[in-house]
Amino acid sequence: MLHQARALLGGRQTAAVPSSDAEPLVIDLGCGKGDFALLLAAAMPQLRVLGIDANADAVTYASERALAAGLTNTCFRVADAASL
Repeated sequence: MLHQARALLGGRQTAAVPSSDAEPLVIDLGCGKGDFALLLAAAMPQLRVLGIDANADAVTYASERALAAGLTNTCFRVADAASL
């Protein structure tokens, strides 16, 4: 699953999702507008949180919310969870 998560990130490492496998990664499938992912990222900054949803508008909105909240341990990507 971690390999698939990195694939969703385009194979690149970002500040939002550090490359260390030692840091726990939580994947929120069907994240919608990011409510759960953002709450988790804020409450547990030691986690990396990846939100995945098929709705591009919801992912854009969730990404904007993460940026506005200053959360650097979370990111959102458009993908169909059924294809993972």
